[in-house]
Amino acid sequence: MRSRSLLLAAAVVVSSQGKDTNLELERLSSASTRYWRANQQSYIESVKTCVIGEGRPTPTTNKQGDPSAPCQWDCYRRASMLEPLVADILVNGVAGDFVEAGVYRGGISVVMAALLRGAGVLGDNTRRMWLADSFAGLPNDLYTKRFAQTDAGRQAGHSSAEISHMQKRQRMSRQWGKGGHFTGSLETVKRSFDRCLLPMGSDSARSTAGRGDRAAPSGEVGGVHYLVGFFADTLPKSQISQIALLRADSDIFASIYETLDALYPRLSVGGYVVFDDWKLLQARASID
Repeated sequence: MRSRSLLLAAAVVVSSQGKDTNLELERLSSASTRYWRANQQSYIESVKTCVIGEGRPTPTTNKQGDPSAPCQWDCYRRASMLEPLVADILVNGVAGDFVEAGVYRGGISVVMAALLRGAGVLGDNTRRMWLADSFAGLPNDLYTKRFAQTDAGRQAGHSSAEISHMQKRQRMSRQWGKGGHFTGSLETVKRSFDRCLLPMGSDSARSTAGRGDRAAPSGEVGGVHYLVGFFADTLPKSQISQIALLRADSDIFASIYETLDALYPRLSVGGYVVFDDWKLLQARASID
């Protein structure tokens, strides 16, 4: 079944709810197939094609895809697995907004917006989206040490040395930190929205990908809001009241813990948390 493989990334969330993973994935797959109409699916596919660019839809390795595209690394699967979750939320009327904590270039954010737009519910009076990121790379090692000394850090159950060791093992700081190769600016994210989030009814996002790249990006989409800064500074005081879906994609222990500490209490019954970085040691330690 096509959707089954796309849902495997949600298995951690499903199993943590005490449900039978296989049955729940089958239920979500079936619900998604019934929910999305052909015109909606065509629109969503066009947006996914745009954010992937020239990258492979189903890569056989974790190598970087199209370096100029809004999304990298196994993007088709990561984007597609949101479809059944969004469908389930909308069918069951789960209250709340949609949040991505850790945005990079905005590729997955654009697809999430396309899902809500395709369903006709993206807007300040319906379903809002919140995109949280420093837009300047990951916090440095000093931030991690300071985090361990905060109340949240002490409750996390790992010392500063343990957290730093996990981070160094993954060599995160140099690649993802401020000025690193993988820093995604707010301008870059807004440009991704301009480039790929076309009006509903269009199926030619990829053909328009090159237009307007030299102009200052607008990135202004009704219902989409940006939270700029480190999570400890932005998430606790944000105007997010209820959350239907939270996608955590910030890689390091401190950032993921701060995300869950601030936002998990706002998750609605029946909502979902998607952990993009479960494969990383420090991410699993933070979630556990």
